[in-house]
Amino acid sequence: MNKLFRIVLPLVAIGIGLLIRQALMATAPELGEQKIEAYVPRINVVTANVSDYQISIEAFGVTQSQGNIALMAKAPGELIELNDKLRRGANFKKGEVLASVDASDFTQNLAIAQAAVAQAQAKLSLEQAAAELAVKDWQRISQEPPSDVTAHKPQLTLAAAAIQTAKAQVALAELNMSRCTLVAPFDGRALKLNAEVGQWLSPGAIVAALLPNTGTEINIPLNLKQLQLLNLPTSGECATLNVYVELPNEHQVLKAVLIRISGELEKGTRMNQAVALLPAGINLPPQTYLEVVIHGEVVANTFKLPAVAVNGNRVQVVNNDSTLHEQQLTIIQQTADRYIVRGLTDGQQVSTTPLSVFVPGMQVEVINN
Repeated sequence: MNKLFRIVLPLVAIGIGLLIRQALMATAPELGEQKIEAYVPRINVVTANVSDYQISIEAFGVTQSQGNIALMAKAPGELIELNDKLRRGANFKKGEVLASVDASDFTQNLAIAQAAVAQAQAKLSLEQAAAELAVKDWQRISQEPPSDVTAHKPQLTLAAAAIQTAKAQVALAELNMSRCTLVAPFDGRALKLNAEVGQWLSPGAIVAALLPNTGTEINIPLNLKQLQLLNLPTSGECATLNVYVELPNEHQVLKAVLIRISGELEKGTRMNQAVALLPAGINLPPQTYLEVVIHGEVVANTFKLPAVAVNGNRVQVVNNDSTLHEQQLTIIQQTADRYIVRGLTDGQQVSTTPLSVFVPGMQVEVINN
């Protein structure tokens, strides 16, 4: 009996379960046919407008003089006069007297040399008179022409040479006197004064360092990518590109001209040194830090896009049927927040919304049009 019960009970439970299932299926509501809606991303776009683009590079530069000139003493003596225009930063004109050395010794030397000239000329006159007498005496006793010794020709030659020597001494004394006055060789300004009144100067002693007003140079470090963008060589003469310089602490922008690329690489950065020249008369202290913008060539038919729209060298464009496609570009210049490119058509809509999944030809909805 127990054995039969153990066999029948599971069968009864299974049957009851089947009946319940059948009842539930019979009373369940019928479901209609379900439609799966396609996912359409919503994106923002920008309109690509064609224009010409002026290539420009923002950089910095450091000023340097084109070469300072040492104002040196040419004659020994005490410095007795010093022009205030030799003080640092002062400007002077070509031909101005900048300093004077005591010329007393040379004045005396000039007087002595002039006296020597007078003595030599007097001696030459005496020798000429003696020569005439000697020739006359010789002619009274002989029909033969007198010898050079008899005619005092060696003495006359020595006397004439003595005059030339004395005159050379006069010229030297006058030259030394002129060297006692130091004159500005060009328009410029003083960089550094190395002497004061009362100081004894030897020939070659540096009185001051001078800067000519021929224009200040600006060293501008540029890397190879920037040189290529501006179509510049790595060294030597280059195209005279315009460089716009903002003066420190002033609301003024000056126009300089790029003149060459230095062959030396900057220590540390290993960048090339572009050299620009400021206009004459612009005086900036050496080692002044300047912000500059270098203008290159003008490129036609370009487009300006925000950086978020560009992935590598590709963008996603929206066609007239609201489908999204990828398009390859030629990148002209890249900055921190934008790209200058070619390869689009004027008026095309370019997506600025990054998509996690992109399928060429997918439908999109433009929400900022």
